[in-house]
Amino acid sequence: MASILTTSLLVNLPQVLFSSLYFMYNSIYTCMASTYEWSQHARVKKGIRVTDRIGYQRSSYWLQLPWKFSLPLLIASAILHWLISQSAFLVNVSIYTPARIPMTTPDEYIQATSSSGTITAIGYSPLAMMCGVCVVFVMLIALVTVMQLPLKSGMPLVGSNSFAISAACHPPENDRDVARKKIMWGAAWHQQDDMPGHCCFTSFEVEPPRVGEFYAGDHSN
Repeated sequence: MASILTTSLLVNLPQVLFSSLYFMYNSIYTCMASTYEWSQHARVKKGIRVTDRIGYQRSSYWLQLPWKFSLPLLIASAILHWLISQSAFLVNVSIYTPARIPMTTPDEYIQATSSSGTITAIGYSPLAMMCGVCVVFVMLIALVTVMQLPLKSGMPLVGSNSFAISAACHPPENDRDVARKKIMWGAAWHQQDDMPGHCCFTSFEVEPPRVGEFYAGDHSN
């Protein structure tokens, strides 16, 4: 019983490791998708994504990713989990006498057997292993390819920095209920003498920031 339990844990260990790596792999795509969504607001006027829509707001993505990312990732994950299960698996071998009768005390003649006449071991398939390596390689190539795609908006990247996000969410005072409208990021006004300009999300018309001028995210400062 201890041998079966130990062997089962060893066989399923690669599944646990892959699941952990897949969460990190998926989080990279999620960060890139959210960054792309953020940067698009500097090019097109559109509503923000929320769980419950009001006005021009848009629904959030299922699994936090667009279908063009989430569907291939789900398929690749399912295929790789299946290939891992075929690469290493639990094997029970029963020992019989030449007369096709189960051997009652095989441990006296063959090492690594139990008194019940069964050998518990880990089986493996080189073909499944090679196919799994190929799938992993394709997934890495796809990730590197997507990472090389440039963002064309020129909008500053903020990642998940709440301070930077908050600084961009200070529209002009007369822009009411801006969260329910189609919004765009840009310069609400430009620098005038020593007074910096102001870049923010707003439903008003905006212009791209000018090179060499200073802008503040929070117009109250």
